[in-house]
Amino acid sequence: MSSNQFKESKILIEDNSLDSLLDYFLTKNNLSKIFILTDENTKKYCLSILANFFYNKFDFTSIEIAGGEQNKTIESCIAIWNQLSHAGADKNSLLVNLGGGIITDIGGFVASTYLRGINFINIPTSLMGMADAAIGGKNGIDLNAIKNQIGSINFPDMIFIHSLFLKTLNDRHFKNGLVEVFKHGLIADKKLWLNLSSVEINRDSIGTILTKAIEIKNNIVTEDPYEKGIRKILNFGHTIGHALESCLLNSGEYQLLHGEAIVAGMIMETWLSEKYCGLKLDESSEITSKLFEIFGKKKLSLINFDNFISYLNYDKKNQHQQFNFSLLNAIGSCKWNIAVSLEDVKVVFNRYNATI
Repeated sequence: MSSNQFKESKILIEDNSLDSLLDYFLTKNNLSKIFILTDENTKKYCLSILANFFYNKFDFTSIEIAGGEQNKTIESCIAIWNQLSHAGADKNSLLVNLGGGIITDIGGFVASTYLRGINFINIPTSLMGMADAAIGGKNGIDLNAIKNQIGSINFPDMIFIHSLFLKTLNDRHFKNGLVEVFKHGLIADKKLWLNLSSVEINRDSIGTILTKAIEIKNNIVTEDPYEKGIRKILNFGHTIGHALESCLLNSGEYQLLHGEAIVAGMIMETWLSEKYCGLKLDESSEITSKLFEIFGKKKLSLINFDNFISYLNYDKKNQHQQFNFSLLNAIGSCKWNIAVSLEDVKVVFNRYNATI
């Protein structure tokens, strides 16, 4: 245990990380049953990859739920709890979360609450999961389309990261995860930001950059596991981004992936950073130009501002009916608990929609 008294997860970021999974199983002498949680996509594209590493030495039971943010609900948890119970899962069972951020969020929450807690590990298969969601112990579900209203902070035993799974992603989902890598550079490492800004990132070239992004996230979490202070900087872009994501959750073709909402939030919160944190105009322009260039502009015309604010009101950082943001004071540096007025949120919201 660390001085913070939390169970720090061991992270393996290697192309032989899944070989180490066998060693992990062998060390669990009292392991009774293994359950692997997937959605329909990871079951189709990733489960066989994982099963091949078992070499028929371990039996497992597969549990599948419907994918997508709209299914990150208590109903999905109930379905998983029921399947665990019917299959005889006990306190010595292990839940393996094989998927993107939604799977690791739901799976971690289910494992943390089933029989008051069973062990779980995360094997993220998306770039979003590898760079961010699977790391840090945040588990949970949405409530009435409000992001992550129900959940826990409970750390997996281990996290296995294997680049082979990135080959299962289409371009949209790869870019979706790349947003969080850019965010890590903006909030904590100017050199990472400059590297990202100067080269074209693809599945073959992301290796060392991904490792650096994971290191940044893990170092912040280790310093502040329960989000009392510096961990709040990881929320840059998420205050506005989560509200945008909730507004468009059931909008069909206009629904945003998590990273797509967050990058729009990052652009708007960069503009807020000019006024509230003294971010220099040239750095603000550099950030927004690069983010627009790499990720494009998201269509937000369907969003009613009052509806957007109704979701913003539920953000977990808010206190005493004021909006609290994490904002940049420079590239590579971020402040937290910055109170922002409703009027200024509306200004950047309208500015984004007016941007050509």
